[in-house]
Amino acid sequence: SPRLPLLLAAYLYGGAYTVEGMVDMANQFAAVGEDEPDSKYAHAILLRYLVTLPEEIDVPGEWCYDHDEFGSGCICFIPPEGFGTKSVLALGYGPDHLFRILGDGISVEGIRFTAKNGLPTVCIEQARRTHLADCTFSALDGVAVFAGGRRTKVENCEFFDTVNTGLMLMGGVAKTCDWGRNQVINCHFHDNCLMKSGWSTGSIYLSGAGNRIAHCLVHDNIEHGIDYVGVGNVLEYNRVHDVTIEYEDSGAVYTPGGCKSYGNVFRYNDIGSAHNSTHALYCDDWSSGNIIYGNVLRNFEWAGVFLGGGRDNIVSNNLIIAGRGSTGLHVDNRGLVWSQYKDPIGLWKDIARRFDLPNGPLAKRYPAFANWGK
Repeated sequence: SPRLPLLLAAYLYGGAYTVEGMVDMANQFAAVGEDEPDSKYAHAILLRYLVTLPEEIDVPGEWCYDHDEFGSGCICFIPPEGFGTKSVLALGYGPDHLFRILGDGISVEGIRFTAKNGLPTVCIEQARRTHLADCTFSALDGVAVFAGGRRTKVENCEFFDTVNTGLMLMGGVAKTCDWGRNQVINCHFHDNCLMKSGWSTGSIYLSGAGNRIAHCLVHDNIEHGIDYVGVGNVLEYNRVHDVTIEYEDSGAVYTPGGCKSYGNVFRYNDIGSAHNSTHALYCDDWSSGNIIYGNVLRNFEWAGVFLGGGRDNIVSNNLIIAGRGSTGLHVDNRGLVWSQYKDPIGLWKDIARRFDLPNGPLAKRYPAFANWGK
């Protein structure tokens, strides 16, 4: 019943928050379900949360939706200091984008976006030379900004208190070496992904081809700081700290495996304070072609750089210090022993089809990648 407060469970390994049970406050009873979590890696429960519980609202600024007291429901809200008759309380609802940009040369500047759910608040697609600057995004249920198109620039913006990812940066076509040249520069991300946990859930999600994240500050996220996939992307001069607060087997910066990426450059970043048996930079499950140099990796719990198999990864001239875990650099051979990689011919055919190898435009840019099938 949605009329009762819910008990949520957060698991150590990768699963999203799961509704574990419901709470009957009148009888002081919590009904906990017996279903197994969806993720096979959810080995243990790390934290439990109670949500939609009016009895726990006791700090200025806190609120919850009370389903019971007035029948149709009401919002219980304790105003923060300074809240008065002329103050504005924004209650957002609406699944559509607030801004959807399809044209060329459009600039959006100095706007505060808040209190919205549903689709990305700002969606940039099939556009060129879009400029999003000096904006603030907060109290959003969906992704704050979806930035695609070509030559899009997002700069000097702040993203905080978002349920989902703060920004998704995409654009470009890897197969044809058609670089997106989209950029996120000098933005501040914190307290993102408040209820959307699990693998590939960071403040920033980078994909596509030929895009760039630079000079960004990312901190206080329950999961990753930055996730990236794609081809020829660059992450440089970023500071990431105090992330992976609630999960293990994670990374402050994370890239998944499965041969979905190649030629991404990770350089001159300052990565620190990755909690709970996690890594500063996590290149998972046969992630390949990563070029990693000139970074400071510190205050991590497990490994500074974790390479879970893969090919053509280059790690050079990094400073790895103050690790509390087992190693500065971890390298393993899972690509040789895991069952999904025991069919090299089938694996190569899948890679070749995805990236038009060995003869397409990508082969000329990355000759070593083109030779994998030989």
